[in-house]
Amino acid sequence: MTVKSDTGKPVIGVVTIGPSVCRTGAVPWCLLSELPDGDLPVRVSAPLHLPETRKVMAADRAKGLEVTLREAKGRLEGTATLRPGVPAAGVELTVNGVSTASTVTTSDGHFTVVGLDEGAACLTIKPSEQMMSEWSVPVVISSPPTPVAVGPIQGGASISMTGAVCALYAVQGEQPEDVPLGSNAWSACLKKNATTVLSGSFGSARIDGLAPVTWTVWVGDVATGRENIKRHVVQLSANQTLDL
Repeated sequence: MTVKSDTGKPVIGVVTIGPSVCRTGAVPWCLLSELPDGDLPVRVSAPLHLPETRKVMAADRAKGLEVTLREAKGRLEGTATLRPGVPAAGVELTVNGVSTASTVTTSDGHFTVVGLDEGAACLTIKPSEQMMSEWSVPVVISSPPTPVAVGPIQGGASISMTGAVCALYAVQGEQPEDVPLGSNAWSACLKKNATTVLSGSFGSARIDGLAPVTWTVWVGDVATGRENIKRHVVQLSANQTLDL
């Protein structure tokens, strides 16, 4: 198996076929032996490159297989907040899109993620230790990057509820019924290309720092069953607190 970059340079890569693994480095090839019969999926990955998966056919075993990985030039950087005006220090962020990666914020809430595929994605942070808490924003990964921000904003609105097991699910904009309460934030963010925020806990749930625009909010007491989940389309104002 020979692995190289589309820059023409050898890469330190990992080749996986079933349970077998080999690594390339200064020498751009490695050998996998004692493989089972039949066509097998092979996954090739390397730092700062986009992974590739393909099938190893019977003919490939005799002549070998060459894989060229595309250099991932996309970069994402910006700031994250835990609460309005409070930097998210040492908090994990996840990028989901064509490529997936994660990083941890610095003490002042800044972050940088490199080695991403360019294009649309969603950036997700878990701003609190509540039972459910996710904040996901749509971003465009590019080179050079345009700084982004994720998390509650100062002067934003708040929504809250009380109940045995509370769940709030807010998607920016007026959304139809097909965004189910209970799915993760980044999947809805990717589907709707809209900021999505989840919050849930025992006794009460609250989301602070929402932009003062139109939001669709699903609210319910999970303890009473999904049939009691209600959908609200609300126009929020700066510094407003809305109880649902």
